[in-house]
Parts: sequence; C-alpha cells; structure tokens
Amino acid sequence: MMTSEVTETVADGTTPAETAPANEPEAKANAAGLTAKRLKKVDDLLRESLDKVDTLEANLGVVSADLMRMACRLTVAIEESLGKKSLEHIDKLVPTIDAYLRIARQIDRLAMLDHRLTSSRTSTTPPKPR
Repeated sequence: MMTSEVTETVADGTTPAETAPANEPEAKANAAGLTAKRLKKVDDLLRESLDKVDTLEANLGVVSADLMRMACRLTVAIEESLGKKSLEHIDKLVPTIDAYLRIARQIDRLAMLDHRLTSSRTSTTPPKPR
C-alpha cells in the first residue's frame, strides 16, 4: 500500500509548518490582547456590581467577577500547555481543565440566580413558592 504525503499550501506557497514559527509571536500578542480585553470586562463587571444598591446582587456580581478572573487565568494556562509540541503531560492538565469547567458552571449558576433576582423585582406577579 502506497501512502502519499498531503501538505496544505498557504497563499504565498509555503506550508503551515513553515509559517508557524513566524506567526507564533503574532498569535501570542493577539491572545494577550484578547485576554486583556476579557479582564477589562471582568473589571467592568466588578465596578458595576460594587455600585449596586442591593447587597445580595452586589455580592453575586463580585463573586462572579472573581470567578471569571480565575477562569481567564486558567484558560491562559491551559492554552499555553496545550500549545506545547508534546501532549505527554495531558494527564497532569486534566485537573486544571476540570477546575475551569467547575468555575464555568458556578459562573452560570450565579448568572441564573442574578437573573431570577432582577426579574423578580421587575415582575408584577409574585415569585412561585419553592
């Protein structure tokens, strides 16, 4: 059985493997810029939350912002680790990925709770008893 080597060619005639090292600093700079934007949004949420009158809503926002900051940092660590050429260390990365997923789930829960709190204040019908 004969195998043929298939290579993808970029518009300028080079292969992705030939362009990857040159693009790596640009990709890292782009990722750093996106992380900075993401952290700014987290800071915005924190400031908005601290300005809320309702204590519970304010604290839900603060905790959410804290968790979002942790999730952002874990994302960076996971991406850096996955970007290595060898994935022999993947078993050591699983707990970090699991922690990220647990944090994301908790952020979702807090967002749903916040939504219920704010919608119950604007709703004309009383909330259903539990």
